Amino acid sequence: MSTYVKKMSFDEKTVQKVLKETNFKTTNKKNRVTKFRFPKTREFIRTKIMANENDNPYILAFLRNDCPPYQILPVQQDIYEELSDKCFLAKIYLTVNLQQNVFIWPVKINYQGAAFYNDFASRAETEWVAYIQGNKIIGPKNENKIKPKWPRLDPRAILEESLEKLTADKEDPIIRNWLGII
Repeated sequence: MSTYVKKMSFDEKTVQKVLKETNFKTTNKKNRVTKFRFPKTREFIRTKIMANENDNPYILAFLRNDCPPYQILPVQQDIYEELSDKCFLAKIYLTVNLQQNVFIWPVKINYQGAAFYNDFASRAETEWVAYIQGNKIIGPKNENKIKPKWPRLDPRAILEESLEKLTADKEDPIIRNWLGII
């Protein structure tokens, strides 16, 4: 797994250092597992960046399964290194939609369209926003009257529990398939 980046430069050396630094341990087994996913088109959201006690954002490695079941899987360092062409790095945002459903949004940082999604996530920290086709952000109409209901649990505990339950290792069928292990 991986952890935060102290400086926001993402050269390969920094990425490798970041991926080696993490060792999350679950502290509260009563937490609900929160899924990792991207916002849907026209889904109004609010976000909070997930950062450590020094306000450094967490950067994690993910793999996106492009065939059913479509899912985003956090991966450990060794898998990121072996499947780097299928993985991406992302800043982590705790996200809530208008229906008050909470999810963790990995906002890609090593991707050609990253600037749009980073702007979208930043704007969602202060107001309800959604995106539509063509990478356009639509702002609120009456949505800003609705207050987001954030989980009472500490965001780090939510992230740790989700990572504990959802991180893919070399035994995951998707990873085994991509590594050519049958």
